[in-house]
Amino acid sequence: MRTFDKGCIGLVVVTGDDNAILTVGDDGLSAAADNEPAAPARAGDQNTLLIPPAGAYYPANADTAYSPQAMSVAAGTTVTWINEDSVFHTITSGSNNGTTVTPNGEFDSGEVQTGETDAHTFDTPGTFDYYCNPHPWMIGQIEVTR
Repeated sequence: MRTFDKGCIGLVVVTGDDNAILTVGDDGLSAAADNEPAAPARAGDQNTLLIPPAGAYYPANADTAYSPQAMSVAAGTTVTWINEDSVFHTITSGSNNGTTVTPNGEFDSGEVQTGETDAHTFDTPGTFDYYCNPHPWMIGQIEVTR
């Protein structure tokens, strides 16, 4: 059994106006201290935004682990992921059959904590598969066109 099957998990939902200190981690703290507004990516801001939603870490939610799970963009587009789940995730390029992963080194976000973002610019046309390293059932795909 995985740890998340053995305990309780809570979710805090915060509503109201965006606050850079609360929504973008350490970068937001630095920006707020410098009186520079930090504008985190949000769902619906652009067609290049992908979200691991709440509960994406759970295997039963594999079909909705990234939203959307597949996307087509033009070469030169920057795709941004925002982690809306309660645990960290990675965006790691490579092949994955849902249990066994093979990174290919094209991109890797490292740990993206709750509320943090990661972005990658896709300059070369092709199909790019990616997954979450600690949650291999979380898979996605970016198709890059000319």
